[in-house]
Amino acid sequence: MFIAVDEYCARGPQGVEVRVEDGYLDYRSGERSTRIEYEFLLNERELVIHESTIRIWDTPSGAGLIGSIERQALVRDLSAALSVLGVKHRLES
Repeated sequence: MFIAVDEYCARGPQGVEVRVEDGYLDYRSGERSTRIEYEFLLNERELVIHESTIRIWDTPSGAGLIGSIERQALVRDLSAALSVLGVKHRLES
């Protein structure tokens, strides 16, 4: 379950945090983070996130690949966080 920290940030279980930035989403889980770019459809006032672009973790020890199972969990978290923040969004493969 995610809770809104402010109008741009939501926190979820196990320290997951999703922050909406200008042009990207900042996803943090413990010491790992990733920056997820999105498109904003002005006419629909909706964020479009392409799941295929979610590939790399930034960690204190360097970059690491995001596996398909982790990507699925990350996408679920993103959707839950954005919903709590009231952000209309769509996920595409």
